[in-house]
Formats: sequence, structure tokens, C-alpha cells
Amino acid sequence: MFRFTNIVLVSLAVASACLSYAIKYDTQAKGEQLESLNRQISKEIEGLRVTNVEWNYLTRPERLKNLADMRPDLQTMSLSQIVTPDEVAARIPLSIEAESGEESQTLRQLPRRKPPVPSKRSAP
Repeated sequence: MFRFTNIVLVSLAVASACLSYAIKYDTQAKGEQLESLNRQISKEIEGLRVTNVEWNYLTRPERLKNLADMRPDLQTMSLSQIVTPDEVAARIPLSIEAESGEESQTLRQLPRRKPPVPSKRSAP
């Protein structure tokens, strides 16, 4: 009886040691993966900051005015040029046709769908 108890206890100790080492190495691997993801996130955030600075630099009003002055053929945008998504969908042709020899073939029929209407959320 004493020998059987010792064998069971030693087996349990070896099993718990193996389990604790497996958990330890798994935790270390997850920690390294987390550090790698944090570095990637930091790089993306820095890239977004650089892009935002570039956008602000390129859209300065005085720069845009100088560019517009260089092109005298440009005109001010009118309100009639602004359309809703429904008006854009109405302008899409029903089919695309291609000339092949003397006859006209329809390549594919475009589905007519209403574009999704953005939900109107109240400002907090």
C-alpha cells in the first residue's frame, strides 16, 4: 500500500511539473505575440499620424488657392453638381454592350439595386 501511494504521488508530481512547464512556455509565447502586435499597432498609429500631417499640409487653403490660380479654366462648384446616392444609381446603365463585328452583344445585365441609405443617428 505504501509503495502504491508513493508511485501515485510521484506520478502526480511529475505530471504537475510537466503541466506547469507547458503553461509557462505557452504564456511566454503569448507574451511575445502580444509584444509583436503592440509594435505593429504602434507602427500603424505612427503611419496614420504621418498621413494626417501630410493631408493637412496638402490641403492648406493658401496652397489650394495657388493651385487653383494656376488653372484659370477651373470653376466654382455649384449646388446642382451635388447628387444623392439614389440619383447616382439611376444613372447606371442596365446593360453593357460591346460591338463584335456587325452585331451587338450584351455582356452582362447589371442588377438594379437601391443603394443603402445611411442611418440617421442623433448626435449625443
